[in-house]
Amino acid sequence: MKWKGKTAIVTGAGSGIGRAIAGQLGAMGMRVACCGRRERALEETAVVIEKLGGDADIFPLDLLVADQVNHMVDSVIARWGTVDVLINNAGRHGSVGPLWTLDPDDWWADLEVNLLGTFHCCQQVLPQMCQQGTGLIVNISGGGDVQSRPFGSSYACSKAAVLRLTDSLAEELHTMGYGRVTVLAFNPGFTRTAMTEAIAASSEAAQWMPMFAERFRSGQVQKPEDAAERLVRFVSQAGPALSGRVFHIDDPLEAILDQQDSLADEDFFLRGRS
Repeated sequence: MKWKGKTAIVTGAGSGIGRAIAGQLGAMGMRVACCGRRERALEETAVVIEKLGGDADIFPLDLLVADQVNHMVDSVIARWGTVDVLINNAGRHGSVGPLWTLDPDDWWADLEVNLLGTFHCCQQVLPQMCQQGTGLIVNISGGGDVQSRPFGSSYACSKAAVLRLTDSLAEELHTMGYGRVTVLAFNPGFTRTAMTEAIAASSEAAQWMPMFAERFRSGQVQKPEDAAERLVRFVSQAGPALSGRVFHIDDPLEAILDQQDSLADEDFFLRGRS
């Protein structure tokens, strides 16, 4: 897909990886709809996009409210005529500790943002993508997606569910004849964001997930811009043969792109990393 002049929706675009992804898309000449809860932060992201050569609009909203997501997608289509790319980046990791000690509402809130928010966005853009016959959805994965995450069970469960949503949706689209609408999951690795900084600074994580603070102290953390650059470079070249797969930033991404047409039946890429 040639992305110059195309339209993208990025959730969680007010900061961190979301803002960096939106900036990368703007630098490619895309029109970017920036979604999130904080209007001022979205305005700052829009300035970044426009300085890099893209066109931007902001949509402050709650991804858990289906009507707000529906209105956002309708507004994007009314302004730019299409939605070509959806990046489901918004995320939450607020619940940390042994399962039996956690606030159930706080635990469930991680599931709602990470899974239900992704579902709402996918559901609203897919009719238009199917009608035009092409499109790309990228669901941002994270820690615990393909392995256990003790003391972070809410986040792990939500990201594992996002992977199952990704491959199930890809198979639905293929079965119904919409195979040129590609759905991928991408894990950007450990990145310095407001979310990871907040976890690292929390007393709960100090007790139960000290590796967060340790990775910051040791410098084993990447910048959002670096994660976004590698992510966008990969997904912008990924074709329908890779639909339904989950990829990690440390995977041999260039080699995968070179071999993507021959990977359609490879369970290693379809079901996750070993």
